[in-house]
Amino acid sequence: MYPKEITKKQFSAWLAAALAAPLAQTASACSWPAALAVGGVCLLVCWAVGKYITQPDKWLVILQCLWTCIVLSELLHWSTYCWPTHKSQWAAPLTLLLLAAWAVSGGKERAVRVGCVLIWPLVLLLGAVLLSGVPDIELKNLKPAWQMPDAHLIMVMLLPALCSPGERKENGRLLTGALLFALLTSVVTTGVLSPAVSSGMRSPVYELSRSLSLLGIAERFESLVAAAMTLGYFSLLTYLLSAQETAWKRQEKTWGTVAISGVLFLTGLRIDSRLLAIGSILLWVVLPVLCHWKNNFKKSEKTA
Repeated sequence: MYPKEITKKQFSAWLAAALAAPLAQTASACSWPAALAVGGVCLLVCWAVGKYITQPDKWLVILQCLWTCIVLSELLHWSTYCWPTHKSQWAAPLTLLLLAAWAVSGGKERAVRVGCVLIWPLVLLLGAVLLSGVPDIELKNLKPAWQMPDAHLIMVMLLPALCSPGERKENGRLLTGALLFALLTSVVTTGVLSPAVSSGMRSPVYELSRSLSLLGIAERFESLVAAAMTLGYFSLLTYLLSAQETAWKRQEKTWGTVAISGVLFLTGLRIDSRLLAIGSILLWVVLPVLCHWKNNFKKSEKTA
């Protein structure tokens, strides 16, 4: 069930804020057919998992929490991509992680309220950048082709599957909106930069912002994108940490997740995107489905 203080609209706004930055990061490197196909399939899977799957068994919760630590450490690296000139690459990500932990430690209601506030600057900042790029799109860059330089988009598109059972309902519009945002990001970024250029960059949406102008007045939007992506990653960290606290039902476990994620980040350990995608599919989709079937089978045996 939803906490009384959290409405469905508030939760949807929070989840939208959490998905904005990683979707902009990953979809901007993909061609629009890849973003549409992969995003559509993954979000359909998330909808099915949310509609039919209940809370997983305790052993699976442990595995999911450990996997989330790995995902968090990778996302901390992503948060540095929009600050390429910053000398202390570890300072900003760890600060975001600690702030997110502090927000979650005050209860899920506080984390959700923060996300509801941040969604508006995210919409304004990222919307301004993407809409400013529309006039510069070259149609030759949008010829249907499959371009997906890594598998990070799969992991990001499966993040809604982490919602607890009471929060998963009626998120169809949100998932559709996430798909449309990924498609828009892909079309604008690859349309302006070209597929070949965008696929070779760490953060194509950031590079896009460096060459845009609005009505011929303002140029170099990278500061807007950097601010928006930072806010977005903060929202995402609160979402992931809150999901772990909900699964464990104990606040102390959240700080354990923070500690493990921070240490993994500081070691510089990076996991191949294909392994991240496979692990996310296995732990967020396949195993929960198998657990659901197993539990239903046991219930049917008892009632027989």
